[in-house]
Amino acid sequence: MTIESVVRANNLNLVEAPRFDDAGNLYFGDALGTGFYRVTPTSDLETLDDTCRSVGGCVIHEAGGVIYSGRGPLMYYDPQLGTSRPVLADVAGAPLESINDIEADANGNIYGGTIDFAAFDRGEVPKPGFIFRLDSAGDAGRLREVGIPNGIAFSPDAKRMYYSESGEGVFRYDVDDFNDLNNRHLFAELADSDGIVLDQRGGLWVARYMNRTVVYYDADGKLVREVETPFKAVASVTFGGIDLRDLYVSGGALDEPGTGGIIRMRVDVPGCKTHKARVPVGQ
Repeated sequence: MTIESVVRANNLNLVEAPRFDDAGNLYFGDALGTGFYRVTPTSDLETLDDTCRSVGGCVIHEAGGVIYSGRGPLMYYDPQLGTSRPVLADVAGAPLESINDIEADANGNIYGGTIDFAAFDRGEVPKPGFIFRLDSAGDAGRLREVGIPNGIAFSPDAKRMYYSESGEGVFRYDVDDFNDLNNRHLFAELADSDGIVLDQRGGLWVARYMNRTVVYYDADGKLVREVETPFKAVASVTFGGIDLRDLYVSGGALDEPGTGGIIRMRVDVPGCKTHKARVPVGQ
């Protein structure tokens, strides 16, 4: 398999949350550093937000901007203004912040997981986080308690959500008519699962943050393939290209600053087209 380097810069540590918009712009952040970035089809690396820390998720908004998550509230990058602003939301009166991965469903809702960044800084066991849903009215609901939340992906028919819990593996939930999560099922046991992405056959690519590889499971949860990357730690995966057969893999290292980047490889089965968020982003 041919692996091509797409993004590499000395200031990147552990690249996470790569995502393409309709114009082919590639957005991403740095899980172990500061900054939210973009690479366009005609330009090199651009810094869009030099203050955000530990970006873990990125979703394209139907208005054309980008919502991203990290140490703080959800943020919205407005390409018309060239500035970022918070997406205002709270859960039971408390601000929604300290968020890892996020993903939009077919209805434009955003699902994500909160994470105890402060405990990691102190070298302690993190407190449990929770999965939340932010809807098109701007209301956020707490769905269920989890440990260390990571990647999220929705099945092609939108009836199932796959969720990566670091330390355990990838779980699958049924999504009911009220967008709630039911029938938790262990899809793939994997201690270092991070970002995930589904293809059009229901197969799942999983990034391994304590390993150099990405692994592929078929729709039944059977391990089919493992691909080694140039990174010591692999954080995220996403599909791109006209035919959605380009798999983009981001990573770097947990102990070697400046080794982060994004690579591209061709795969046999095209990926699912990701949904856009329709949550309010203010003005």
